Amino acid sequence: MSGGIGQDESTLIQQEAKNYPLELEFVIKASPKDEYAADVRVKISDASNNVVLDTVSNGPFFLAKLPAGSYQLTAAKNGQVKERKIAITPGSHQHIMFEWQE
Repeated sequence: MSGGIGQDESTLIQQEAKNYPLELEFVIKASPKDEYAADVRVKISDASNNVVLDTVSNGPFFLAKLPAGSYQLTAAKNGQVKERKIAITPGSHQHIMFEWQE
């Protein structure tokens, strides 16, 4: 599930986030204030390097239901690629923010 453009959609996504083990947030560091980012390519690979998800987030929030395990997250915006390694455990919730420079 992705979205979060507009107050209503943003509120809905944030309320739903607790039901998902993984919540991603995308931000562009800008002046005078940071901006939410949309149209971010998201790729999630498992510990065996199998791609389990490859999509584009249509808003600044992205929720994923993943089974327990280790994953490599890749988020790309305007040619800038960010990567993180995470471990999902049963019953956990992780909020991970990806930031890009303006």
